[in-house]
Amino acid sequence: MSYLANLSPELCRSIAAYLHLSHILELCATSKSCHAKFEPELYRDIRWTYFHSQKATSKPIHQLLSKILRRPQISGWVQKFAVNETGFGPKPRVGNVFSSAELTLLRSLLDDTSIPDIDGWIDELREGSLETIIATILSQLREVRSLTLDVFFRHDDDCAYLTDEQSRISQLFEQSVLAPEGLPINRFLHLKDLSWPSEAFPGPHCFLRRSELPTVMPAMFLPAIESAALKVDQPGTTQHDIFDRIQEVAQSSRLEVLKLRHSSINDRTLARILTFTPALKILDIEFDRDMSCLDDTAAPGFHGTSLQASLATCLSSLESLRILCHINDPLLEVPWSSFFTCPLGSLAAFEHLVNLEISLTLLLGSDKISSERLAEALPQSLMHLGIREDGYGVASVDTTNEAIRDFPAQADPMMPFLKTVSVFLDTERWGEERITQMRDIYAPTRFDFTVHHIQWGADGGEFD
Repeated sequence: MSYLANLSPELCRSIAAYLHLSHILELCATSKSCHAKFEPELYRDIRWTYFHSQKATSKPIHQLLSKILRRPQISGWVQKFAVNETGFGPKPRVGNVFSSAELTLLRSLLDDTSIPDIDGWIDELREGSLETIIATILSQLREVRSLTLDVFFRHDDDCAYLTDEQSRISQLFEQSVLAPEGLPINRFLHLKDLSWPSEAFPGPHCFLRRSELPTVMPAMFLPAIESAALKVDQPGTTQHDIFDRIQEVAQSSRLEVLKLRHSSINDRTLARILTFTPALKILDIEFDRDMSCLDDTAAPGFHGTSLQASLATCLSSLESLRILCHINDPLLEVPWSSFFTCPLGSLAAFEHLVNLEISLTLLLGSDKISSERLAEALPQSLMHLGIREDGYGVASVDTTNEAIRDFPAQADPMMPFLKTVSVFLDTERWGEERITQMRDIYAPTRFDFTVHHIQWGADGGEFD
């Protein structure tokens, strides 16, 4: 296979894209020249699953950092990096992961990044802290294009108590965005896609660490970022200066896709975030509501009018909108309906909107649901409509069913581009008869009609 040694790096990359990892390893073993050509392809896409309660499974990530220390060029080969934490139970102590010589090299490496609290980082690396190891690796990935961080951080016990210290990963992103020019730090100049967490996060979302706005917002405005999926929580005080600190770098934002996963920010905070995203094309919001929603610093529930005013900043660019609202505390001694007092209202002005997924409660209000109002609230540009059951019985099954059932007659003349209507509901609660009737009504129309099954927990939380 000596001819392979003469191939260009671009052609080697194309060949490697069609090969299994084991085949690339075999190529690397054939000769030194092939090893030199194909070894970088072993590191292009790194995906690592960490089983929370199994000590041995942490070795690969320790080894990766050790390799980067010995051969810094490896970090320049990585373009996709994904970490997935799974498992339950006590988290074992990993200690003595790195040798004294490696810790000396790590201190030198962190000194070059000018990250604050280096002593704290070194102590955590010495103890084998998963998050600090990941953050240290990220500090070296200057060519990375895509990051997925499906991790949840907990104390070493069975109770899954969340750690409350500042995230080392978010500290790294903050330093990358806000540190003065001239420092030799990783600015993530090529990172376009960040998921923290992703849609496929494996654990219960209650295990996700609280991510307050000042901690996570810099990640939205890394220089090349186009798509960000983040958990964002309302700060404990309304006085957060992160907007002032981020304003200069946010002016050049390229963000087109923003997905707020299991987030508890209020409408005023969301409005300020959206002022920095005038080119936003896709907005996906999962509001998590709990006892904090009754606090003076947060909206008491879903305030649609305020949200629509916020969306006005991306009126000419928004193409896709998805809104979910979960209430996660079963001990709330207030009616569910009090959280849905102000609906979003008409979206007719959003002339570029082609995808919408929302419950009729959030869009129209529980007392104004009808097929006529639904058709009037939608823009003519819409091509795909997803209607979600609200899950809390705020709008009755009969009311929602009637609006969906009668919608084709209203939409046919008013919405010339609409192609698909999807409904997301608990099929057991609705019953086969209602669902069959809806399918029969849509069958002769020009609309593709689909039903997706979802279930609801005792506290109103949604799960598959």
